[in-house]
Amino acid sequence: MNYDKIGEFILKKRKDKNLTQKGLASKIGVTEQAVSRWERGLGCPDVSILEVLVKELDISILELLKGRKIENEVMKVTEADDYIKESLNVSNKMIKDKIIDKASKIILLPILIIIYRLINTVKSTKN
Repeated sequence: MNYDKIGEFILKKRKDKNLTQKGLASKIGVTEQAVSRWERGLGCPDVSILEVLVKELDISILELLKGRKIENEVMKVTEADDYIKESLNVSNKMIKDKIIDKASKIILLPILIIIYRLINTVKSTKN
């Protein structure tokens, strides 16, 4: 999946609809920064919003994932399936990364508190 190509396509379709990044973001329930990241090729829309995004841009999910309009073109079902599976894998990886990040912060805090208390205990026993 080519994020730059997808981003350029989102940008073109958004402008075709005379929408600002803020306007598109508002219509599909994401932040303006999310739309900006997609358009700069720094990420891809989450699977959970694909349906509302493509409806707003008047394109298909496959067109979005390919980053171009598909007209009078025959495509194998397996090719379309591969694009959708790849998109799901990317989305799942992003979700896993967020969970791992949050979990590591949750685990790290109690450890830091224990270390802090141990240091204070050692200091107070020395005095």
